[in-house]
Amino acid sequence: MASKRIKVPKSCRLVAFYHCCSRIVGREFLLGPQEKQMFYFLMRRYEKFCRVQVNTFCLMDNHFHLVVKVPARPDHLPGDEELCRWIEAFKGPNTAAQELRQLTTWRQMGQERAAEELRARYFARMWDISAFMKELKQAFSEWYNPTHGRVGTLWEGRFESLVVEESKGGLGSISPYTDLNPIRAGLLSDPKDYPWSGYGRACAGDKEALEGLREIVAVAHRRNPQEIKEEEILPLYRQLVYVKGEEEGLDEEGRPLRLGFSREQIQKVIDEKGRVSLAEALRIRVRYFRKGGIYGSRQFVNEVQKACADCFGPKRKTGARRMKGIKEKLYVARDLRVKVFG
Repeated sequence: MASKRIKVPKSCRLVAFYHCCSRIVGREFLLGPQEKQMFYFLMRRYEKFCRVQVNTFCLMDNHFHLVVKVPARPDHLPGDEELCRWIEAFKGPNTAAQELRQLTTWRQMGQERAAEELRARYFARMWDISAFMKELKQAFSEWYNPTHGRVGTLWEGRFESLVVEESKGGLGSISPYTDLNPIRAGLLSDPKDYPWSGYGRACAGDKEALEGLREIVAVAHRRNPQEIKEEEILPLYRQLVYVKGEEEGLDEEGRPLRLGFSREQIQKVIDEKGRVSLAEALRIRVRYFRKGGIYGSRQFVNEVQKACADCFGPKRKTGARRMKGIKEKLYVARDLRVKVFG
């Protein structure tokens, strides 16, 4: 039985960040350029409707990563006309006009309950990471299967998610990790050249992708996002990405080494009671970023774990678990006993 998803409770009134990952069933390589373009289009469409922000992302041939900001649900929800403007951007002017007419009619007839139930159906799909991911994955499946003459489930189970602290070690680390996926896969040598990532799209002039990176840079450099000039965003983020994904250099024969350490090298350092930096750990796929549940400082993990106590067993008394294999004091909610890296 799958464990309950860890999400920042709506009652906390907090802005929440999540790292989400989902794979194609059977891990087949089904996502080519056409498919990635459609996924990107749908991602932006549902991002706006669900009232979330994708700070950065990476679309690979058989899986994807998203770093998503989920604002708290506002105390005062928008009126009928503003809601229908959101619906128009999502479903088009005809549906929006029809919904507005229906709401207006019910209001005039005194059927407030019917009007509020209609509004609630839309609001239930907003300000929630599960709703956003469900809408996005379902919409892509509904496009992909008939386009390719395919039937059946497209995705491998439910998506994985990690609650990420809004800090340099949290959001400032998980975001470069996401954009480094094509480098670790050996697809190219410079992340700016990958068109299906947040950083790559921003380098290509995508304004939405650039704005997503602004907040990451602000958090990493402890600055107000509005104080960062547009021309500063890409240079600052590029430095952040390269610090987190520094290459190893050349081997004895002058050939470029692959990005990152092998599992054997990492494990050897751990066995010798040595430490590697967080930057070095990020050069490979760190399972903590998919399986840890909550990621950040001890205080952050404890606070979120306490608020999400029903996601853990009744015997769980403490929250934060120190991450193994790195020297920085960073914590997760779920400890990993084996295969820390990979």
